[in-house]
Amino acid sequence: MPFPHIDQCIICDSARPELGGKSTILGFYGIAPNVDIRVQNLEIPLGGITFFFVGGAGEGAGNLVLEVKDWSGTLIFSLPPHPVDIKRAERINLPFVISGLIKFPRTGRYVIRLLKDGNQIFRDTFMFSVGSPEEFAQFGLMGGQLVPKK
Repeated sequence: MPFPHIDQCIICDSARPELGGKSTILGFYGIAPNVDIRVQNLEIPLGGITFFFVGGAGEGAGNLVLEVKDWSGTLIFSLPPHPVDIKRAERINLPFVISGLIKFPRTGRYVIRLLKDGNQIFRDTFMFSVGSPEEFAQFGLMGGQLVPKK
C-alpha cells in the first residue's frame, strides 16, 4: 500500500487529536484554497497557525517538511524534517503546528507545500490580507485575546 494521498489542508489556529479518530479544530480559517487570513495590522506577526493535512488510506515512512512561500516563490518559513511512520491506515490526519510568531511580509496569495523525502505530495494556496477597521470594530482586546464587545 503506498503512502497516503493528501487530499486537503485545513488552516486553523490549533488542532488536537481526540478519541475515536476525531480531531478538535480551534480557530477555523477554512480549507485551502478557500482561506483568507485577515489581520488588523500587517506589521504585527501572527501568533501561530496550524496546517492540518487530511488524507486517505495508505502506509509508509519518511520525512515530511512543510513549506510556505509567497507567490513569487520566496520561502517565508519551513519546518524541519518531521519523521513519520504510518502503519496501514484508512485515513490520516497530520497537523503541523507553528507555535511561534510568523511575519507575512505582504498581503497576497501564499503557497503551502508538503514534501515527503524531498518530493512534493501536496500543494495548495491561501490568501493573507488586512481586514477593514469595521471588521475588527466589534471586538476588543482582553488579556491579549480578541473578545466580542458588549
